[in-house]
Amino acid sequence: HPNSDQIAFGYDLDGPFNLYCLRLDGSNQPVRLTHNPNRQFPKSWSAGYLLYEQESAGSGTDIWALPDRGEPFVVAQSEFEERDPALSPDGAWLAYQSDESGSPEIYLMAFPKGSRRRLGPGMGPTWTQKGELLYRNGEQMMSLLAGNSQPKTLFGIKVKGGRRSWEVTPDGT
Repeated sequence: HPNSDQIAFGYDLDGPFNLYCLRLDGSNQPVRLTHNPNRQFPKSWSAGYLLYEQESAGSGTDIWALPDRGEPFVVAQSEFEERDPALSPDGAWLAYQSDESGSPEIYLMAFPKGSRRRLGPGMGPTWTQKGELLYRNGEQMMSLLAGNSQPKTLFGIKVKGGRRSWEVTPDGT
């Protein structure tokens, strides 16, 4: 959680693998956040929203949002796989990965509802605190600065696998 006093996690305590949270000081029992027959996995908690992936028959993995106050709603859903949601620090933009083209690509959209833009091949989007979007395209680390229309290559990186295996420092350096 943005104020660092809670953690969200997927758990199958009372049925399907849904979202729960727990205070980090251990002062409470897990609190169930969602009640859904589909499996759910928390991915990002910022700007008043917990973003998560939900596996559904017929539409694969989709991106949903649970506001701090309110009901969950779908953000990106199709017959393709939408994964790895990352919300910008100001909550205005969502970056995510989709395999709509047949291979992983990064999409950017106004949050919570807005048109989306394909940035190109890539995976594992994340944001710096300064609002710079970072993601991996093969062996290249890419960057998109606010106000720029095209991503640029930051540096080459030797990594294996399809999961994000890096993180940005808190100060964004």
